[in-house]
Amino acid sequence: MNSVVIVGCILAFAFWLVPPAWHSVQRLCPVRPDGVNEAQAVPSFARTYGLSCSQCHTAFPALNEYGREFKLNGYVREQGSKEGIKEVRSDPHPMFLPAAFPWGAVVKARPYDKKQSAREFKLRALHELELFIAGGHTGRRLSYFTEIEMEDEGDFTPELGELQLGYHPSRLLNVLVAKRSFFAMDPYQTLSNMGRLTRSKRDFATQGHTSGDTLDSEKQTVAVFGELAKDGTGSLYYSTGISADKADAEGEGPKDISARLAFDSLKGVVLGGFSSFGNEGLPAAGRKQFSRLGVDALVELFGGTLRSAFVFFHDKNTVTQTKENNRAVYAELFYPIKWGDRPFLVPLVRQDWYQTADGRKQFGNFTTQLSHYFTENGRAFVEYFANTKTEGAPKDHRWTAQVEVGF
Repeated sequence: MNSVVIVGCILAFAFWLVPPAWHSVQRLCPVRPDGVNEAQAVPSFARTYGLSCSQCHTAFPALNEYGREFKLNGYVREQGSKEGIKEVRSDPHPMFLPAAFPWGAVVKARPYDKKQSAREFKLRALHELELFIAGGHTGRRLSYFTEIEMEDEGDFTPELGELQLGYHPSRLLNVLVAKRSFFAMDPYQTLSNMGRLTRSKRDFATQGHTSGDTLDSEKQTVAVFGELAKDGTGSLYYSTGISADKADAEGEGPKDISARLAFDSLKGVVLGGFSSFGNEGLPAAGRKQFSRLGVDALVELFGGTLRSAFVFFHDKNTVTQTKENNRAVYAELFYPIKWGDRPFLVPLVRQDWYQTADGRKQFGNFTTQLSHYFTENGRAFVEYFANTKTEGAPKDHRWTAQVEVGF
């Protein structure tokens, strides 16, 4: 009961503060298409191209159709264009540099974080700082992405996150070399925790079972992707890649294969399928085989967005010859309530369900959240997370209040 009272007070204070704060931050919102300089959005693409965050995001960080195309093009509006590029003459060949330094940052504060099982709530006044450099201007057909993370759990020690380089000769064929999850590169944001709106993660992407391999596993990866037949009948997105053992930073471990197909109707419905299979660990230590097979859907109709995925997991220990088969599914729905053409309030609900121990144990988690976007590059939210099925373990729930500002 005390948790509910405290969260209610935080909400009341937040909404009491919103009206005067709104008039102040109006001078700090992203660069508008009409060229009036407002604040730098997240990432730096807004100030480079003169776009608002809503051009690419339904509600940051969830991408809309325009944002997905922007990502597919290698973080540019048109492949091969000189837009956003500073050309330095260096005979016989020019050098291409970004017109503005492509850095961005997200600061996260978590003033209230309370589990039912904990005696005290956590006061995480500053929880996380994310710094990143990303763009698609180098050499006109090259893209890059890197991230540095600092969190209170690690005493704000800088840690290098994901790294990615891309070559984009055409819409049909693009090449990526990266140290990140294969599915984090996906523009539809249904198959990993990249681009999620919530504090809590989607469980289906974090389950590793016997092999320890998850859909979110960060690996040394080479991938190709492209988009076919984009016309009145829709488009077909494909990607495939080869990855190394997730535990081997130098990529000497056994190799994995991943593939993805998604049909985009261009009318608000995307249906896809995906697979990943390979090995983890060296033979002497007990190599483990795994395969992941699933389907996913993205529906954007009547202003709302529905995301869902189903995954079948198969794992085998090649030494003990033990096998296990498990399943996982999630469904997430959010609906941006807009002020003009910008999100203002965004309610969200998600249900996660998954199995472990060869299907003998089942778990379920429920997440609901209410976000308030006080500007396009800043939001505050209250989130409730609860275990709905725990297979004999004590049930628990968690309240979180968080503020995120990007610049």
